[in-house]
Amino acid sequence: AAGATNGALYVHCHHGKHRGPAAAAVLCLGTTGWSTNAAVAWMKQAGTSPEYAGLYRSVVGFTLPDPTRLPSIASLPEVARTTTVVEAMVRLDQHLEMLKLGQKASWQSIPQHPDLSLAQEAVLLLEQLRELARHPDSASREAEYRRLMAESITAAESLVALLQESAPSPSTVDQGLQRLSKTCSACHQPYRN
Repeated sequence: AAGATNGALYVHCHHGKHRGPAAAAVLCLGTTGWSTNAAVAWMKQAGTSPEYAGLYRSVVGFTLPDPTRLPSIASLPEVARTTTVVEAMVRLDQHLEMLKLGQKASWQSIPQHPDLSLAQEAVLLLEQLRELARHPDSASREAEYRRLMAESITAAESLVALLQESAPSPSTVDQGLQRLSKTCSACHQPYRN
């Protein structure tokens, strides 16, 4: 119910555009009487990608719990424990974000990170992918998941090779990063989004 909290709430997610705004939308649906349309409009304004269909479904399908059930709901932790796979994906995304900054800087030194080596970032991303592929969770998944993971590893290997050249062509490295991003998206579509 409105006014059920004592003070402000802080909602955070990795990029601040997807899960955080979805959580804030649910909070507003439950406490301020937002309509579903207002909640969805908020997510779009915040930049929540339409690729996250599950986030939109969660907001559109939200119903306020029966007040008599609220006392039986256990207290929620401030921080959720994540799986090894989720943690690996966060680290992968951090390396990918650095590579995207490198792309914006035409594959030269990144002004905000002058000591960062883009080739090393690509190697770290590749090693994260390899470790994730070896993880028991990945090994137990269906063949299509493992095939998509292998494609991402191959694309990352190619990007590493390009960035380790003495004078890589920026447009060729751009294509390598684009290929890697596409392989990641191809896996995210059925398995994350």
